Amino acid sequence: MARTLFDGPTNIATSTLTRALLNTTLSGSAVIAKVIAGTNVSITSTGADAGTGDVTINVSVSGYAPTASPSFTGTVNSAGAIQTASLFSPTVYGGTSLNSTLTLQSTNSGSPISDAVYIKANGATSISFNSSGIICGDNLNLVAGSATQAPLYFTAGTNLTTAGAGAVEFDGVAFYSSVVASARGVIPSAQIQILTAAYAASYGSSSQLLNGTSTGAVTLHVGTYEFECAFSLTGMSSTSGTFGFSLGGSFAGTQAWHANASKVTTLSAAAASYSSFNTASNTALMPTSILTSGLAFIKGIIRVTTPGTVIPTVTVSTSASVTIGANSYFKISPLGSSSVAYVGQWS
Repeated sequence: MARTLFDGPTNIATSTLTRALLNTTLSGSAVIAKVIAGTNVSITSTGADAGTGDVTINVSVSGYAPTASPSFTGTVNSAGAIQTASLFSPTVYGGTSLNSTLTLQSTNSGSPISDAVYIKANGATSISFNSSGIICGDNLNLVAGSATQAPLYFTAGTNLTTAGAGAVEFDGVAFYSSVVASARGVIPSAQIQILTAAYAASYGSSSQLLNGTSTGAVTLHVGTYEFECAFSLTGMSSTSGTFGFSLGGSFAGTQAWHANASKVTTLSAAAASYSSFNTASNTALMPTSILTSGLAFIKGIIRVTTPGTVIPTVTVSTSASVTIGANSYFKISPLGSSSVAYVGQWS
């Protein structure tokens, strides 16, 4: 490019070349230095030599690989929005390494803003993060679970001092929900085993009720549990006898359960039912008889103080090859700690 010549007082008089003249916005009259393109920076220019004349600088973020965690700086207005120059729409990038973290943070030296960070879709706030937690302004659609990842996890914590309407809580023992303020309730989380086929149990005097697993045992942690079971028996000895029920296994604690039991001619025949309330095993849930079929429905509470297994067990007073009927079952659900006295709005 040819050099620009200044030939003294003829072209430039004393005190006539000022900053305002050099900063002219008149197209074709600007005086600038040569601009050279670089990484992610390209230029277009009108001068005879590239980078001179009227120069347009283009910056591209394509392929940009930051070497440090980026930051985003702006001015927070009274509505809690970050204000930036209107000449561009900024994009915030996280780190480039695997599992790197993107952090969004806002501060305000005055009164607290209502939303610390919010994400908008189609002009409407979809998710906001503030002192009240994460607020979803639309339907919350969780991803599908997999063999190694559940869609939603709760971390065990301390329940609210006063239950809040709509709250869901988890204290490491049970799940709870509150339909109205101060009215916390237990969410059932039942462990259950159901016989898919009749189970031929060769009795000496007792046998595990269930055979869906090798020992028919369920492992319980410290806590209070509600349990329920129902079963039918056929093939008992025609010699006068009875049958009973117990909770075996390695757990330590207390129990209390109510039983309705009968010995019958056939399982579908109506018969007298005998009720009992038990705090330990009971080997005679009804008087002895020569009938060979029986049935029982049992419901109660277990307070586990030392964790271990619980094995629902059926006993017979006279040895026989007894069959436990298909769809006999046992289910158990946590209610709270081992000393829980109540859950809910009791007075």
